[in-house]
Amino acid sequence: MRGQASEMADPIRLSEVEIEGHEKFRNWRPSEYSKSLEEGKARLLRVERYIPEILAEVDRMEDYAVSLLREVISTQSVNSSPSGERPVAEIVARELRSQGYQVHTVEPEPNRTSLVASRSFAGAQHPEVLFYGHMDTVPAGNLSEWSYPPFEGKVVDGKVFGRGAQDCKTGVSSAVVAARVLAQSGLKLKGTVSVATVADEEAGGHKGVHQLIERGLLHGDYAVYIESVPDEVHIAHNGMVWLKVTARGESAHSSKKATATNAILKMGKVADALDRMEFTDWKPHALVPGGPYISVNKIVGGNKENMIPDECSITCDIRTMPGQTLKSVLVDVERTLNDLRQRDPKLTVSYEVLTYGRSGEIPPSDPAVVFTQLAAERVIGIIPKAIGVRALTDQRWALYDAGIPMVIYSCGTPTWHVPNEYITVKGYLDTVKILCVAALMHLAADE
Repeated sequence: MRGQASEMADPIRLSEVEIEGHEKFRNWRPSEYSKSLEEGKARLLRVERYIPEILAEVDRMEDYAVSLLREVISTQSVNSSPSGERPVAEIVARELRSQGYQVHTVEPEPNRTSLVASRSFAGAQHPEVLFYGHMDTVPAGNLSEWSYPPFEGKVVDGKVFGRGAQDCKTGVSSAVVAARVLAQSGLKLKGTVSVATVADEEAGGHKGVHQLIERGLLHGDYAVYIESVPDEVHIAHNGMVWLKVTARGESAHSSKKATATNAILKMGKVADALDRMEFTDWKPHALVPGGPYISVNKIVGGNKENMIPDECSITCDIRTMPGQTLKSVLVDVERTLNDLRQRDPKLTVSYEVLTYGRSGEIPPSDPAVVFTQLAAERVIGIIPKAIGVRALTDQRWALYDAGIPMVIYSCGTPTWHVPNEYITVKGYLDTVKILCVAALMHLAADE
């Protein structure tokens, strides 16, 4: 999937190109909202007598929960950094092993560690409840824009600040705390509690969740990917294409600017045209708002102050809609570049797909969605609306490749990828409570 660019993408980042549309679980299970609601309410009523004690136990664990979150935030795990996700994975493994969970890890590249930890109750493998979060973060960015150090986990006025606080180290920590609460509850549970904390979500999940699935380690009958806001349960998401576009010129002394082709100037026209590119062959979606979009986010060009640049490259982040294909996107890109080539015979430009991620969705009537909404209502008094999100998530891997009914939810904050990212302590504890209630709806044994 290239134009004429010489640099090759990492093949693992293109693993979804060939499997799209042929996944084992592409056709999701049928469901009816009324039946899911009826069953969910019945299950919630059946476990109501256990809920007050579980909620109180979470409150008693506040100091432990906050300490764990601060430790996870202060342990840096920026995507593709040399230390990778392994240091955070070691914290998760330490905590879960202490509660009797069996831990399995994979590391496809040095320090790019993902893990799954499981504990069965009453000797039963099913039903299996899976708590899911990713350990990698984006970089902190401009440190001068942070009020508190981004890798300290500072607690101020009931908020915990730091890179990853929302995305997704509260998810990782909530999973651990909920697993601990359930293990120590003394309630009669029947089934399995599992925790998956993965690498590489911020770059598509190819070196994280994909590796767990390839090895048969990721499974579950109900799953919560712990990363949202209180009034939204995310059930669909965009796809993603990272596209590298390269313009060629001629290396020469600056005095030759009148005759030499300047690759940076050529790229200026290309970047502007791509930023305004119109997409074809897509349809509005009932869950994912808006439409496809492209953002020109990186540029590299030039060799020295007194040399005409012979090459300039940009990297574009393209987000696709459910149902939109990579092939149709590249047709739009090629059309846009051809228009420029026809207007400028000296323009030499090529492109290469660096990363591709599929879109994904689970129906709002699926029991996993409805049960999560009911558990949230029981704890915080509101029913989160089931909607899509304008971003790529790991949800698609669970749904289409592992057949796991997964929803995305937490009582987080809308502070993804911004300075002063934070989570409230109350929202953090509410998240743990909702996870525990949802787990009880599946695991509480009949007496």
